[in-house]
Amino acid sequence: MHRIQENEDVYTAYSDERLRQIYGLLAVYFATSHGDNCWSGAVAWRHEYDECTWEGVLSNLFHEVVELDFTGFGLDGAIPSELALIQSVRSIRLDDNSGLTGQIPAVFGRMMLRKYPLSNHLAWRVAFLPDWSV
Repeated sequence: MHRIQENEDVYTAYSDERLRQIYGLLAVYFATSHGDNCWSGAVAWRHEYDECTWEGVLSNLFHEVVELDFTGFGLDGAIPSELALIQSVRSIRLDDNSGLTGQIPAVFGRMMLRKYPLSNHLAWRVAFLPDWSV
């Protein structure tokens, strides 16, 4: 939130939905990137205002994030529930991030995810998995 407040002039024109989206993305970044252990796409995540240009983020023409691919980013820690603020996301990939801990947030069950692959490289305990066979 501090980053958004700090750059108020940049974000003033953004819709509330887009600000929630940015907040959700930054919550994931700060929760899973600690000190020297930064993601492979950390430079863009720290310095670019347009979240649609951040590595691992795929957006549509309306600046809605539709896919997150954090495969091999080196995520370390737990995925925060704020990720659910990104209501337009339909696919999340978290493969090859051995530093992930904790449980999958239950709020993921309310997201309209179509793809959520879990691989052998995830060190997560599955707490709640809704039916994504839609």
